[in-house]
Amino acid sequence: MKVYITQVLVDKPKGVMDTTFQKPRLMTKSYWAKHYNWSTLYSLPNRLSIRGNQDDFGFELDSDVNLSVLINCDLKFNKLVNFKVQLEGVSRNHNLHFENIYSACWHALFKQFNFNPTKLLIKEQGDRYTENFMYMTRLPDEAYLDYGLWLTNKELKEKVGCSFSELYHTFLSMRYLNFVDAFNAVHPVKSLAVAPIYEDYKSYSRWVKNVVSKDTRVKEEHEFAKSRVNSTKTYLNRAVDKGILNRFGTGKSGGMLTQKAVSIIWNYVYCTNQDKRALKHILYEVEL
Repeated sequence: MKVYITQVLVDKPKGVMDTTFQKPRLMTKSYWAKHYNWSTLYSLPNRLSIRGNQDDFGFELDSDVNLSVLINCDLKFNKLVNFKVQLEGVSRNHNLHFENIYSACWHALFKQFNFNPTKLLIKEQGDRYTENFMYMTRLPDEAYLDYGLWLTNKELKEKVGCSFSELYHTFLSMRYLNFVDAFNAVHPVKSLAVAPIYEDYKSYSRWVKNVVSKDTRVKEEHEFAKSRVNSTKTYLNRAVDKGILNRFGTGKSGGMLTQKAVSIIWNYVYCTNQDKRALKHILYEVEL
């Protein structure tokens, strides 16, 4: 799929256009890097136009008419929203659903620009990773507060009302809800366990080759990923025990951050002087 930016400005009144170019133009990595970052809360100023064909969906056409898909959407607060979809050449037997369209958009933006819909809008403190498996365990520097801004355990207790452990489990719970939402509840814990692979398409491809594919699997990496899934389940259960996360019943993914967790998040954002707009766009509850 090809990704374009249009003249339509997302946060301007209707009719106010970007006059620096005359027609949709291919998005560049420099444009992406300039606008898709923590300082903008991962929001692009221009509306996107994503164009694809049957090859992007794996369809075998039953006629001479090629499938043409034109998707316009916005990227605001790290979410693809406000979709407008135009289809040509599609038949009923294609069984094309919106989830197919969304997944194709995500994959195109991920492969070309490392778009990650599971990113948090709040920076955390602490940096837990396993050196031999950095690509599966360490998030980019942008995900963390500078070390000098970390709150001590005493400061957390006095200003935020939590411990290091409670703060860690709060961030884990937020990230879990993001994974449930972003991938429509498809293996959210398995994906959460190796969350950093979704920051870089090369890391994701390595994970697919070395962990997922039975034909090319690397035993050491596969075993480590399995252990991460088990430990992630344990930590999520601890988040429930600590009164951070409420899980829904059997057969459902997702959950709801407790009032205790919400209080921790708000106090932490204010105490670390982070962008308050993020508080309106956190997923406090997801059920799928």
